[in-house]
Amino acid sequence: MISQLMRYGGISAKVRAMQGNLLTSLDYDKLLRQKSVSDIAAYMKTLPSWSQALRSLHPNEVHRADLERALRNGINNEYERIFKFMPKKDRPIMSYLVRRRELDEIFRFMRTMVSGNQSGYRCVVPNFFKKHSKIDFECLERCRSFDDLLDCVRDSVYFDALASLPREHGEPPDYTIAKAALTSRYYSWIMEQIEKDYSGEVADALKEGFGIRVDLLNIETVLRIKRFFPQMTERFADYLVPYRQHLRKDFFDKLIAAPSRDEEIELLKNVYYYRLFADNGFSVSEDLSLQIRYKAYKKILYAPIPSVYTPIAYLGLKEIEVRNIISIIECVRYGETPQSANLAIIGM
Repeated sequence: MISQLMRYGGISAKVRAMQGNLLTSLDYDKLLRQKSVSDIAAYMKTLPSWSQALRSLHPNEVHRADLERALRNGINNEYERIFKFMPKKDRPIMSYLVRRRELDEIFRFMRTMVSGNQSGYRCVVPNFFKKHSKIDFECLERCRSFDDLLDCVRDSVYFDALASLPREHGEPPDYTIAKAALTSRYYSWIMEQIEKDYSGEVADALKEGFGIRVDLLNIETVLRIKRFFPQMTERFADYLVPYRQHLRKDFFDKLIAAPSRDEEIELLKNVYYYRLFADNGFSVSEDLSLQIRYKAYKKILYAPIPSVYTPIAYLGLKEIEVRNIISIIECVRYGETPQSANLAIIGM
Protein backbone atom coordinates (compact mmCIF):
# COMPACT_ATOMS: atom_id res chain seq x y z
CA MET A 1 0.00 0.00 0.00
CA ILE A 2 2.77 2.43 0.97
CA SER A 3 4.73 1.60 -2.19
CA GLN A 4 1.66 2.26 -4.35
CA LEU A 5 1.08 5.61 -2.65
CA MET A 6 4.69 6.58 -3.24
CA ARG A 7 4.69 5.37 -6.84
CA TYR A 8 1.32 6.73 -7.95
CA GLY A 9 0.60 9.49 -5.44
CA GLY A 10 1.86 12.26 -7.71
CA ILE A 11 0.07 11.18 -10.87
CA SER A 12 -3.05 10.40 -8.84
CA ALA A 13 -3.14 13.94 -7.45
CA LYS A 14 -2.75 15.35 -10.96
CA VAL A 15 -5.50 13.09 -12.33
CA ARG A 16 -7.91 13.91 -9.50
CA ALA A 17 -7.44 17.62 -10.20
CA MET A 18 -8.22 16.98 -13.89
CA GLN A 19 -11.17 14.80 -12.89
CA GLY A 20 -12.72 17.78 -11.11
CA ASN A 21 -13.16 19.46 -14.51
CA LEU A 22 -15.10 16.63 -16.16
CA LEU A 23 -18.51 17.73 -17.40
CA THR A 24 -21.43 17.51 -14.99
CA SER A 25 -25.09 16.74 -15.68
CA LEU A 26 -25.72 20.50 -15.58
CA ASP A 27 -23.07 21.04 -18.28
CA TYR A 28 -24.66 18.40 -20.50
CA ASP A 29 -28.08 19.94 -19.95
CA LYS A 30 -26.76 23.35 -21.05
CA LEU A 31 -25.11 21.80 -24.12
CA LEU A 32 -28.39 20.17 -25.10
CA ARG A 33 -30.10 23.57 -24.91
CA GLN A 34 -27.76 25.16 -27.46
CA LYS A 35 -29.21 26.00 -30.88
CA SER A 36 -26.19 25.44 -33.15
CA VAL A 37 -22.68 24.02 -33.38
CA SER A 38 -21.36 27.58 -32.96
CA ASP A 39 -23.32 27.94 -29.70
CA ILE A 40 -21.87 24.63 -28.44
CA ALA A 41 -18.34 25.78 -29.27
CA ALA A 42 -18.89 29.13 -27.55
CA TYR A 43 -20.21 27.47 -24.40
CA MET A 44 -17.42 24.89 -24.30
CA LYS A 45 -14.78 27.61 -24.53
CA THR A 46 -16.02 28.78 -21.11
CA LEU A 47 -15.36 25.38 -19.52
CA PRO A 48 -12.02 24.92 -17.70
CA SER A 49 -11.40 21.47 -19.16
CA TRP A 50 -11.91 22.54 -22.79
CA SER A 51 -10.96 26.22 -23.03
CA GLN A 52 -7.33 25.44 -23.93
CA ALA A 53 -8.15 22.80 -26.55
CA LEU A 54 -10.68 25.11 -28.23
CA ARG A 55 -8.74 28.37 -27.89
CA SER A 56 -8.00 28.69 -31.63
CA LEU A 57 -11.60 28.09 -32.72
CA HIS A 58 -13.82 31.03 -33.63
CA PRO A 59 -17.36 30.01 -32.64
CA ASN A 60 -19.03 31.99 -35.43
CA GLU A 61 -16.95 30.21 -38.08
CA VAL A 62 -16.60 26.73 -36.59
CA HIS A 63 -17.81 23.62 -38.40
CA ARG A 64 -18.68 20.27 -36.84
CA ALA A 65 -15.48 18.62 -38.11
CA ASP A 66 -13.35 21.44 -36.65
CA LEU A 67 -14.95 21.05 -33.24
CA GLU A 68 -14.65 17.26 -33.21
CA ARG A 69 -11.00 17.50 -34.23
CA ALA A 70 -10.31 19.97 -31.42
CA LEU A 71 -12.00 17.65 -28.91
CA ARG A 72 -9.91 14.67 -29.97
CA ASN A 73 -6.74 16.75 -29.94
CA GLY A 74 -7.63 17.82 -26.41
CA ILE A 75 -7.67 14.19 -25.26
CA ASN A 76 -4.42 13.50 -27.10
CA ASN A 77 -2.75 16.40 -25.29
CA GLU A 78 -3.98 15.24 -21.89
CA TYR A 79 -2.77 11.72 -22.63
CA GLU A 80 0.68 13.05 -23.56
CA ARG A 81 0.94 15.04 -20.32
CA ILE A 82 -0.14 12.06 -18.23
CA PHE A 83 2.21 9.69 -20.09
CA LYS A 84 5.21 11.90 -19.31
CA PHE A 85 4.37 11.81 -15.59
CA MET A 86 4.11 8.00 -15.45
CA PRO A 87 6.86 5.89 -13.85
CA LYS A 88 9.03 4.27 -16.52
CA LYS A 89 7.88 0.77 -15.53
CA ASP A 90 4.27 1.70 -16.36
CA ARG A 91 4.89 3.17 -19.79
CA PRO A 92 4.39 -0.11 -21.71
CA ILE A 93 0.79 -0.49 -20.51
CA MET A 94 0.24 3.27 -20.84
CA SER A 95 1.09 2.86 -24.53
CA TYR A 96 -2.37 1.32 -24.95
CA LEU A 97 -3.64 4.48 -26.65
CA VAL A 98 -0.65 4.52 -29.01
CA ARG A 99 -1.40 0.90 -29.94
CA ARG A 100 -5.04 1.83 -30.47
CA ARG A 101 -4.10 4.78 -32.68
CA GLU A 102 -2.00 2.39 -34.76
CA LEU A 103 -5.05 0.18 -35.05
CA ASP A 104 -7.28 3.08 -36.07
CA GLU A 105 -4.84 4.15 -38.78
CA ILE A 106 -4.64 0.60 -40.17
CA PHE A 107 -8.44 0.57 -40.33
CA ARG A 108 -8.46 3.97 -42.03
CA PHE A 109 -6.09 2.76 -44.71
CA MET A 110 -8.03 -0.47 -45.22
CA ARG A 111 -11.25 1.48 -45.72
CA THR A 112 -9.60 3.59 -48.43
CA MET A 113 -8.32 0.37 -50.01
CA VAL A 114 -11.78 -1.21 -49.99
CA SER A 115 -13.20 1.91 -51.65
CA GLY A 116 -10.51 1.73 -54.35
CA ASN A 117 -8.94 5.01 -53.23
CA GLN A 118 -5.65 3.83 -51.74
CA SER A 119 -4.00 7.15 -52.52
CA GLY A 120 -6.64 8.90 -50.41
CA TYR A 121 -5.06 7.97 -47.07
CA ARG A 122 -3.35 10.87 -45.30
CA CYS A 123 -1.51 10.59 -42.01
CA VAL A 124 -3.08 12.76 -39.30
CA VAL A 125 -1.24 11.22 -36.34
CA PRO A 126 0.14 13.62 -33.68
CA ASN A 127 3.93 13.67 -33.32
CA PHE A 128 3.81 12.18 -29.83
CA PHE A 129 2.03 9.09 -31.16
CA LYS A 130 4.45 8.80 -34.07
CA LYS A 131 7.40 8.92 -31.67
CA HIS A 132 6.11 5.97 -29.64
CA SER A 133 4.67 3.95 -32.52
CA LYS A 134 6.07 0.85 -34.20
CA ILE A 135 4.40 1.78 -37.50
CA ASP A 136 5.95 3.93 -40.20
CA PHE A 137 3.04 6.27 -40.96
CA GLU A 138 4.82 7.96 -43.87
CA CYS A 139 5.19 4.48 -45.36
CA LEU A 140 1.44 4.01 -44.83
CA GLU A 141 0.75 7.09 -46.95
CA ARG A 142 2.69 5.48 -49.81
CA CYS A 143 0.79 2.18 -49.60
CA ARG A 144 -1.10 1.07 -52.67
CA SER A 145 -1.87 -2.56 -51.77
CA PHE A 146 -2.40 -4.93 -48.86
CA ASP A 147 1.13 -6.28 -49.31
CA ASP A 148 2.45 -2.72 -48.99
CA LEU A 149 0.47 -2.42 -45.75
CA LEU A 150 2.13 -5.55 -44.39
CA ASP A 151 5.55 -4.04 -45.07
CA CYS A 152 4.64 -0.85 -43.18
CA VAL A 153 3.41 -2.65 -40.04
CA ARG A 154 6.06 -5.40 -40.00
CA ASP A 155 7.50 -4.24 -36.64
CA SER A 156 4.13 -3.70 -34.97
CA VAL A 157 2.07 -6.00 -32.75
CA TYR A 158 -0.43 -6.33 -35.62
CA PHE A 159 1.77 -7.87 -38.30
CA ASP A 160 1.14 -11.55 -37.53
CA ALA A 161 -2.63 -11.02 -37.22
CA LEU A 162 -2.74 -9.15 -40.54
CA ALA A 163 -0.51 -11.62 -42.37
CA SER A 164 -2.64 -14.60 -41.28
CA LEU A 165 -5.97 -13.18 -42.51
CA PRO A 166 -7.73 -15.31 -45.14
CA ARG A 167 -7.47 -13.93 -48.68
CA GLU A 168 -8.91 -15.13 -51.97
CA HIS A 169 -6.95 -14.88 -55.21
CA GLY A 170 -4.61 -12.26 -53.79
CA GLU A 171 -7.46 -9.89 -52.93
CA PRO A 172 -7.35 -7.88 -49.67
CA PRO A 173 -9.01 -9.65 -46.71
CA ASP A 174 -12.60 -8.86 -45.76
CA TYR A 175 -12.60 -5.62 -43.78
CA THR A 176 -15.04 -6.80 -41.08
CA ILE A 177 -13.05 -9.99 -40.46
CA ALA A 178 -9.80 -8.00 -40.41
CA LYS A 179 -11.28 -5.57 -37.88
CA ALA A 180 -12.33 -8.41 -35.56
CA ALA A 181 -8.93 -10.13 -35.78
CA LEU A 182 -6.89 -6.96 -35.22
CA THR A 183 -9.09 -5.75 -32.36
CA SER A 184 -8.60 -9.16 -30.75
CA ARG A 185 -4.85 -8.74 -31.15
CA TYR A 186 -5.00 -5.28 -29.55
CA TYR A 187 -6.66 -6.53 -26.38
CA SER A 188 -4.49 -9.64 -26.30
CA TRP A 189 -1.45 -7.35 -26.29
CA ILE A 190 -2.89 -5.39 -23.34
CA MET A 191 -3.52 -8.57 -21.35
CA GLU A 192 0.01 -9.78 -22.12
CA GLN A 193 1.43 -6.53 -20.71
CA ILE A 194 -0.63 -6.90 -17.53
CA GLU A 195 0.48 -10.51 -17.01
CA LYS A 196 4.11 -9.59 -17.64
CA ASP A 197 4.43 -6.43 -15.53
CA TYR A 198 1.86 -6.55 -12.72
CA SER A 199 0.54 -8.68 -9.90
CA GLY A 200 -1.79 -8.45 -6.90
CA GLU A 201 -4.31 -5.62 -6.58
CA VAL A 202 -2.81 -3.57 -9.40
CA ALA A 203 -3.12 -6.48 -11.85
CA ASP A 204 -6.66 -7.13 -10.60
CA ALA A 205 -7.69 -3.51 -11.23
CA LEU A 206 -6.21 -3.54 -14.74
CA LYS A 207 -7.80 -6.89 -15.58
CA GLU A 208 -11.19 -5.72 -14.33
CA GLY A 209 -11.05 -2.53 -16.37
CA PHE A 210 -9.84 -4.02 -19.62
CA GLY A 211 -11.43 -7.44 -19.01
CA ILE A 212 -14.94 -6.00 -19.08
CA ARG A 213 -14.24 -4.58 -22.53
CA VAL A 214 -12.93 -7.97 -23.65
CA ASP A 215 -15.97 -9.86 -22.38
CA LEU A 216 -18.39 -7.58 -24.22
CA LEU A 217 -16.25 -7.41 -27.34
CA ASN A 218 -16.06 -11.20 -27.55
CA ILE A 219 -19.83 -11.57 -27.17
CA GLU A 220 -20.41 -8.94 -29.85
CA THR A 221 -17.88 -10.61 -32.17
CA VAL A 222 -19.51 -14.05 -31.83
CA LEU A 223 -22.98 -12.68 -32.53
CA ARG A 224 -21.80 -10.63 -35.52
CA ILE A 225 -19.87 -13.47 -37.15
CA LYS A 226 -22.80 -15.86 -36.65
CA ARG A 227 -25.14 -13.36 -38.32
CA PHE A 228 -23.04 -12.15 -41.20
CA PHE A 229 -20.17 -14.60 -41.71
CA PRO A 230 -21.47 -18.08 -40.86
CA GLN A 231 -18.82 -19.58 -43.16
CA MET A 232 -16.14 -18.26 -40.76
CA THR A 233 -17.46 -19.90 -37.59
CA GLU A 234 -14.82 -22.64 -37.64
CA ARG A 235 -12.19 -19.90 -37.14
CA PHE A 236 -13.78 -18.21 -34.12
CA ALA A 237 -10.59 -18.63 -32.11
CA ASP A 238 -8.80 -16.27 -34.51
CA TYR A 239 -11.21 -13.44 -33.79
CA LEU A 240 -11.77 -13.72 -30.02
CA VAL A 241 -9.48 -12.34 -27.34
CA PRO A 242 -8.25 -15.39 -25.36
CA TYR A 243 -9.31 -13.93 -22.01
CA ARG A 244 -12.44 -13.93 -19.83
CA GLN A 245 -13.17 -11.66 -16.89
CA HIS A 246 -16.70 -12.52 -15.75
CA LEU A 247 -17.63 -15.31 -18.16
CA ARG A 248 -17.26 -19.08 -17.86
CA LYS A 249 -15.01 -20.94 -20.26
CA ASP A 250 -17.89 -22.95 -21.72
CA PHE A 251 -20.06 -19.86 -22.25
CA PHE A 252 -18.66 -19.10 -25.71
CA ASP A 253 -18.87 -22.73 -26.82
CA LYS A 254 -22.57 -22.63 -25.95
CA LEU A 255 -23.11 -19.19 -27.52
CA ILE A 256 -21.43 -20.28 -30.75
CA ALA A 257 -23.54 -23.46 -30.86
CA ALA A 258 -26.87 -21.76 -30.01
CA PRO A 259 -29.09 -22.30 -33.08
CA SER A 260 -31.47 -19.37 -32.55
CA ARG A 261 -31.72 -15.84 -31.16
CA ASP A 262 -34.00 -17.10 -28.37
CA GLU A 263 -31.36 -19.57 -27.20
CA GLU A 264 -28.69 -16.86 -27.34
CA ILE A 265 -30.85 -14.68 -25.10
CA GLU A 266 -31.31 -17.54 -22.63
CA LEU A 267 -27.54 -17.82 -22.35
CA LEU A 268 -27.17 -14.06 -21.85
CA LYS A 269 -29.70 -14.23 -19.00
CA ASN A 270 -27.23 -16.27 -16.96
CA VAL A 271 -24.11 -14.12 -17.08
CA TYR A 272 -22.58 -11.43 -14.87
CA TYR A 273 -23.87 -8.67 -17.20
CA TYR A 274 -27.46 -9.95 -17.20
CA ARG A 275 -29.12 -6.85 -15.72
CA LEU A 276 -27.54 -4.47 -18.23
CA PHE A 277 -28.27 -6.87 -21.09
CA ALA A 278 -31.92 -7.01 -20.02
CA ASP A 279 -32.15 -3.21 -19.78
CA ASN A 280 -30.85 -2.98 -23.36
CA GLY A 281 -33.15 -5.58 -24.89
CA PHE A 282 -30.30 -8.11 -24.91
CA SER A 283 -28.54 -6.05 -27.53
CA VAL A 284 -24.75 -5.96 -27.10
CA SER A 285 -23.96 -2.45 -28.29
CA GLU A 286 -21.24 0.16 -27.91
CA ASP A 287 -23.54 2.17 -25.63
CA LEU A 288 -23.92 -0.84 -23.34
CA SER A 289 -20.16 -1.31 -23.19
CA LEU A 290 -19.68 2.38 -22.38
CA GLN A 291 -22.27 2.26 -19.59
CA ILE A 292 -20.48 -0.65 -17.93
CA ARG A 293 -17.07 0.91 -18.41
CA TYR A 294 -18.27 4.27 -17.05
CA LYS A 295 -19.27 2.64 -13.77
CA ALA A 296 -15.98 0.74 -13.57
CA TYR A 297 -13.94 3.90 -14.24
CA LYS A 298 -15.77 5.86 -11.55
CA LYS A 299 -15.21 3.06 -9.06
CA ILE A 300 -11.47 3.03 -9.77
CA LEU A 301 -11.12 6.81 -9.52
CA TYR A 302 -12.75 6.84 -6.09
CA ALA A 303 -10.64 3.94 -4.80
CA PRO A 304 -8.59 4.97 -1.74
CA ILE A 305 -5.33 3.52 -3.07
CA PRO A 306 -4.10 4.86 -6.44
CA SER A 307 -2.65 2.58 -9.10
CA VAL A 308 -1.55 2.65 -12.73
CA TYR A 309 -5.22 2.21 -13.60
CA THR A 310 -6.12 5.59 -12.03
CA PRO A 311 -4.98 7.65 -15.08
CA ILE A 312 -6.36 4.99 -17.46
CA ALA A 313 -9.77 5.28 -15.79
CA TYR A 314 -9.66 9.08 -16.07
CA LEU A 315 -8.77 8.93 -19.76
CA GLY A 316 -11.62 6.45 -20.23
CA LEU A 317 -14.06 8.93 -18.70
CA LYS A 318 -12.64 11.69 -20.88
CA GLU A 319 -13.19 9.58 -24.01
CA ILE A 320 -16.78 8.93 -22.97
CA GLU A 321 -17.19 12.68 -22.44
CA VAL A 322 -16.02 13.36 -26.00
CA ARG A 323 -18.40 10.70 -27.32
CA ASN A 324 -21.25 12.41 -25.42
CA ILE A 325 -20.36 15.84 -26.79
CA ILE A 326 -20.13 14.57 -30.38
CA SER A 327 -23.54 12.91 -29.99
CA ILE A 328 -24.97 16.22 -28.75
CA ILE A 329 -23.37 18.09 -31.66
CA GLU A 330 -25.08 15.75 -34.13
CA CYS A 331 -28.39 16.11 -32.30
CA VAL A 332 -28.24 19.93 -32.30
CA ARG A 333 -26.92 20.10 -35.86
CA TYR A 334 -29.95 18.29 -37.23
CA GLY A 335 -32.41 20.09 -35.00
CA GLU A 336 -33.49 16.97 -33.14
CA THR A 337 -34.51 16.63 -29.53
CA PRO A 338 -32.61 14.09 -27.39
CA GLN A 339 -35.79 12.01 -27.29
CA SER A 340 -36.39 11.96 -31.05
CA ALA A 341 -32.72 11.18 -31.71
CA ASN A 342 -32.78 8.38 -29.10
CA LEU A 343 -29.74 10.09 -27.60
CA ALA A 344 -28.04 8.37 -24.68
CA ILE A 345 -25.66 10.52 -22.62
CA ILE A 346 -23.46 8.11 -20.68
CA GLY A 347 -23.18 9.14 -17.04
CA MET A 348 -25.82 11.87 -17.15
